[in-house]
Amino acid sequence: MRSIKSDVHKTNIRISGMHCAACTARIERKLMRIDGVKSASASLATHSVYVQYDQATADIPQFIEAITSAGFEYVADSATAELDLVKSVANLKKRFIIALIFSIPVVFIAMGQMVGLPTYSIPYHGIIELLFASVVYLYSGYPFYSIAVPNLRKGVFDMNTLIFVGSTAAYIFSALVVFFPVYWGQFGVYEPYFESLCVIITVILLGRTLEAGAKRNVADSINKLFSLAPKTAFVVGADGSDTETDAREIQVGDRLRLRPGSSVAVDGVVISGGAAVDESILTGESAPIDKSAGDSVYAGTHLLSGTLDYEAKRVGSDTVLAAFIRQVEEAVYSKAPIQHLADKISAIFVPVVVGIAVLSFLLWYLLGGGEMLPRAIISFVTVLIIACPCALGLATPSAIMAAVGRGAREGILIQSGEVLEMAGKIDTVVLDKTGTLTEGKFILHSIDTDTMDPLELLKIAASVEQLSEHPLAKAIVKAALDKELSLYPAEQFNNRAGGVSATVNGQNVIMGTKSYLESNGVAVDSPAADGFTTFYIAIDNEPVGRVTLGDKVRADSAAVIQTLLSYNITPILLSGDNASVCARVGSELGISEIHAEAMPDDKRAFVKQLKEQGRVVAMVGDGVNDAAALAEASVGIAMAGGADIAVSSADITLMGSDIYKLPKALQLARRTGAIIKQNLFWAFIYNVLGIPIAAGVLYPHWHIQLNPMFAGVAMAFSSVTVLGNALRLSRVRLL
Repeated sequence: MRSIKSDVHKTNIRISGMHCAACTARIERKLMRIDGVKSASASLATHSVYVQYDQATADIPQFIEAITSAGFEYVADSATAELDLVKSVANLKKRFIIALIFSIPVVFIAMGQMVGLPTYSIPYHGIIELLFASVVYLYSGYPFYSIAVPNLRKGVFDMNTLIFVGSTAAYIFSALVVFFPVYWGQFGVYEPYFESLCVIITVILLGRTLEAGAKRNVADSINKLFSLAPKTAFVVGADGSDTETDAREIQVGDRLRLRPGSSVAVDGVVISGGAAVDESILTGESAPIDKSAGDSVYAGTHLLSGTLDYEAKRVGSDTVLAAFIRQVEEAVYSKAPIQHLADKISAIFVPVVVGIAVLSFLLWYLLGGGEMLPRAIISFVTVLIIACPCALGLATPSAIMAAVGRGAREGILIQSGEVLEMAGKIDTVVLDKTGTLTEGKFILHSIDTDTMDPLELLKIAASVEQLSEHPLAKAIVKAALDKELSLYPAEQFNNRAGGVSATVNGQNVIMGTKSYLESNGVAVDSPAADGFTTFYIAIDNEPVGRVTLGDKVRADSAAVIQTLLSYNITPILLSGDNASVCARVGSELGISEIHAEAMPDDKRAFVKQLKEQGRVVAMVGDGVNDAAALAEASVGIAMAGGADIAVSSADITLMGSDIYKLPKALQLARRTGAIIKQNLFWAFIYNVLGIPIAAGVLYPHWHIQLNPMFAGVAMAFSSVTVLGNALRLSRVRLL
């Protein structure tokens, strides 16, 4: 087991007061101005900033000062940061609910007339729309404006800018129409357009609320990792008695006692005793490891049977578990954010639209004089209204919601729209073995004997193992019971590292590894089965046979690999198990690239290396040891039957531990990406055709100028087109 070392110092600082992407950018800029800071990555998901720095020229007090000078608060304890994160998600949810409630009457009044309802005859309907829309615009829309306004000052344009420009134009112009209806009526403008800003703010708030809730899982996964190590441990005194002590007070060199069912508090070396230890949080393998004097034990691993005393060697932040937690955090903070296609388009579209709107205003006003001021204003507003991003705003969220619903019906839980956008680009899938490609449970593979009936040998083996708590022993007992064998009573049972012994029918039975039998004076000639776990059996010191056990490959795993290959996706097996077992599973499934005996930091480093090569990588796993790699991957995919931490770290969860849902998820992602691109096309085609007309290019020759009312109708029609196209995802056939 190796520790993680680096010449660059790293720290994670919790922050209160972050609300948006502009906040994270401001924090990162402040920190990057400090000499010695190599990188700074702030995360809204965990309300923290991860800093890599040269300790010779920079220190943590400087970072805290920079953070506070930027208008944020340093948080010393995790509980406050978690509360801040919860408040942030709750705030978005509240703004969405209020937007929904206040938008419904506005949309009803505006759209009711289109379907024959006399909603415009409602007394003071314009004032009612204004009051309700004001709540949506001023309160619910604030998260967009708080990002858009600073971005505008810096000349940065994205979807937030487009929402701000379009909704503000619609709000101000609609308010003028409400207060001066007669004046604007003479130019063909009779009704306000509040519904457009209400719809876009509500729909996009829904998407961001869902994504914010999903991002909380990242923080939850890290918090769960901290809970793996026990809070207390038993320290052995000079007189041999043990006392329960706070794990934080353990010092290097302390002697600790580990009892059955308890977890290791710190890294250490066994002094005395023998036990089977579950190290799956580090290796991902279900087979426990037998420990005896001189063997290493690691914080967070779990004692299944036996007792042992061990000496503390690494405590606190020096343990392998602490290094693993740092790996997960680093993977989360270093994960590059996805730039949505809509944002990329908006970066060009927004300045072009604003430029056209301003130019049309100036041309009308300058060419026509003061009497053309209303026409100039109408031209300016119409351009902005027809560019108001209802369809653009719906293009991605509508497709995402349809795809998420379709995935949920298939047992595929997708965390966010960002995940689907990235999943559609995957070209490499890295798969854990145990619990992912295999079932994670040992079963009897074979019984080999030349001296007796194989079923009798199995019956004797199970009779001995029925008194053991070892998972492999339980697999042997289950195999015997499945064959309806009646077990013999066993006496004088003895369980030691590497094997067991007992008296069965008056015979002395020894069962265990080859080295265990040889240490008991039994010569073993037959080799172990390659790729399987082998237990040898001796009766009265004479070898009589062996049983082999293996982790069963999932029924659909081979088909999944073949489907990935047909998608031109490269499958890679990455496991903490030994090379022979991995080679057997890889050969059985048709995976050519195999990496065995990988620890958690090895897995994360391997995924990171693939990404640095330009690959878009999905990591599929189910264990605690996969959490860092899942967080590092372009898309992390977890089996729902695995560890909670793995599920929390993942972007997609496959329910029912059905590996065949993997290619279905990738197929759905690719189809979603295609639908989003189609939606963006339909969203923009109306703008491309309508904006020049709205600006007045047809007026000089044909006296045709687009009325804001028709701009609103065109915008509504484009939204209907986008929604209809997105709903096709709910009916798409998956494999």
